[in-house]
Amino acid sequence: MRRNFSVFTVLVFTGMFLFIGGCEKDGAFVPQPETVSAEPSAKRATAKTSEQAPAPTEATDRVSRPRIQFEERIYDFGNVGPGTKNLCEFKFTNTGDDVLKIEKVPATCSCTIPTLDKKEYLPGESGTIKVEYRVRKKLGGTARVITVYSNDPVNPKVRLTVKAMVVPKVTARPSNFKLYPAKDNAGCPDIVLTSLDGKAFAIKSFKSTPSGIQADFDPSKKAARFVLKPKVKVHKLRANSSGRIEIVVDHPETQKLEIHFNVFCKFRISPATIIINDIPPGKSVTKNVWIISDDEQELEVESARSTRRTIRVLNEEKIGNRYKFTIEITPPAEKHPRGFFVDTFLVQMKNGDTLSVTCKEYYPKE
Repeated sequence: MRRNFSVFTVLVFTGMFLFIGGCEKDGAFVPQPETVSAEPSAKRATAKTSEQAPAPTEATDRVSRPRIQFEERIYDFGNVGPGTKNLCEFKFTNTGDDVLKIEKVPATCSCTIPTLDKKEYLPGESGTIKVEYRVRKKLGGTARVITVYSNDPVNPKVRLTVKAMVVPKVTARPSNFKLYPAKDNAGCPDIVLTSLDGKAFAIKSFKSTPSGIQADFDPSKKAARFVLKPKVKVHKLRANSSGRIEIVVDHPETQKLEIHFNVFCKFRISPATIIINDIPPGKSVTKNVWIISDDEQELEVESARSTRRTIRVLNEEKIGNRYKFTIEITPPAEKHPRGFFVDTFLVQMKNGDTLSVTCKEYYPKE
């Protein structure tokens, strides 16, 4: 009986051992659940999506845009006449694939005027900006800039330049001269007008300022060269030391000529004005006054005086073709209410001319 119990016990334990071992062996084949974080999963999904999405192409990424393309941005007129009107054109094309809109083309000044037929241009369409350039009268190089504003995102502002070299097409010789009233016809020379490009022109007017010079001409006559013989009215020039002659012609590239002249009277006085600052009442100041003969005429002084007797001659002497006065200026002892005093020094020449120097004397400020 005991023996049977022992055998039963051994069999029970053996069966239990085999059952547990079988469970462990079977458990080796059971896959364990894998723990995966959300972030790596998202990365893999993104990578996968990225790999599967097609790469962008130029066709899918391109945006329609206008483009303004000029054939030339600088126009050189070359040699032009002074004060002339010159025309040119700037051609452009919309090389983009959207509508080009010219917003504005403002005039830089009254001498440069741009015009445009319209403001919108389809892709591939061309246009023209016309420019009227009125050059200055001053000779030499000149240039102006015009700015074109458009909806081109790359070149919203395009600068165009017009330039020219201003040269005379008609010349006047001499361009300046001197007049001496003591000489016959004041020593005025002949004036020669010449067309440099050979184009005939007519003289339309001849005017001098002051109005002491005249010349005869036929306004209906055309030629490439004229010789004028001016006539001078000396009495109208004595009060002026300089002036100019204006000649209007009808040459297509020159409309006006100017000639400048200086008038040298037989005698002149220097300085013409004396200004003295901060001179106390009753105190004296010494100055020198010169009389000069511009045409080398003999100097003969008859007398000298002051209109208000505040100027007296200390000494006088002749030096070559000049005459020197040393004068003493003494303003009144009583201060003038205006704070200054004016006197005139007069020199009477033996030929009848009267020369004068204005003396202005300022008192010290209190």
